[in-house]
Amino acid sequence: MDWKLIEVSKTDWIQDDSGVYTLINYVGPDKIRIDVMTTLDEPIISFIGRADDVRKNVMRWLEHELPVVLDSEISPEHAAYVGSELAKAELLKENYVQD
Repeated sequence: MDWKLIEVSKTDWIQDDSGVYTLINYVGPDKIRIDVMTTLDEPIISFIGRADDVRKNVMRWLEHELPVVLDSEISPEHAAYVGSELAKAELLKENYVQD
């Protein structure tokens, strides 16, 4: 396989049909919390800890347990977004705002 470099232009977000969204908060020293939601009422699961550990655990849960719990999957694009927001929360700490 020959290596190639692909230049990309602005790419719009494509919403998956998982019905899942997350709320991510910096909760204080070296702790990030993520709530996996399907409604505004309450999370279906939450994780708290160091951002890297939370990222690994929530991704494993989304890959292996979400299909069992909701008979649904999130797209790789959605998973990448969640991971980037966790990293952003870790870097910005109290100033983090999920967008």
